[in-house]
Amino acid sequence: MFKFTPIALLSIAAASVFASDNIYNNRFQDFDNEMNIGYGQVQSIFGPYITPTSSSGTITSTVNMVDLEVERLFNNQVWVDVTANMSFGAGPTGIPTPPGQVNFATPVNYGFNGRVGYAFSLVKNHLQLTPYGILGVNNVFNSVVTPVTKFANPVSTDQYEYTMGLGARLEYRVNNTFLLYADQTAIYNWDASGIQNGKQSQNNMAATSTLGLKVNLVQDLQLGLKGFWTAYAPQSGAGMSIGGGYQMYELQTAVGGMITAGLTY
Repeated sequence: MFKFTPIALLSIAAASVFASDNIYNNRFQDFDNEMNIGYGQVQSIFGPYITPTSSSGTITSTVNMVDLEVERLFNNQVWVDVTANMSFGAGPTGIPTPPGQVNFATPVNYGFNGRVGYAFSLVKNHLQLTPYGILGVNNVFNSVVTPVTKFANPVSTDQYEYTMGLGARLEYRVNNTFLLYADQTAIYNWDASGIQNGKQSQNNMAATSTLGLKVNLVQDLQLGLKGFWTAYAPQSGAGMSIGGGYQMYELQTAVGGMITAGLTY
């Protein structure tokens, strides 16, 4: 016949409470177990660049974005987020007479990124912190400026870069309907693009700050809104010539926003 000591009973009770808390993960699964489609816009600043007829300047590009996202917060506190995205738009604006042209008139870029982290409960049912790691593959969004005397756009090949970094998300669950979050990432992009007239690696570091809102409007339907700002740190020296009179310019900053609609599960 088995006998339970007071210490054993207390241990069993504590384990039961811990397990029951983790099973539903403090109600955050109501918001973080979801899949959505999003539409947004991003305005990016490229530069500085140097050409034989213009000392410096910046170029602005505005593009549309479409995202497909699947997010999951497991019972064991592991958080996974996978996003496939596409950007397209009217291309660069504000190009002075020199340097003339750039090598994308209507850029179409694709990306696939995954994040895996662990959620820590700070205030039960209301505040949660999730540090995570990032891996991804994305099209390169740097480009080439051609002097006004050269009208042939350079052709880029292997326009992709490998992305790796770290991030953290702080979530505040207001109630059963609203959740606010702040997200910060720091990544490094390894460029694998090759450009005619010479290849120049365009590696860069980037830091992105995001503020967002999730709204569980009715059962199984979630709406979202987020805004973000990214600062880039080019690693190769923006404005360097790559031969044939062509000039490379790189991303400096980007600001944008997105609305999403999806289903919880």
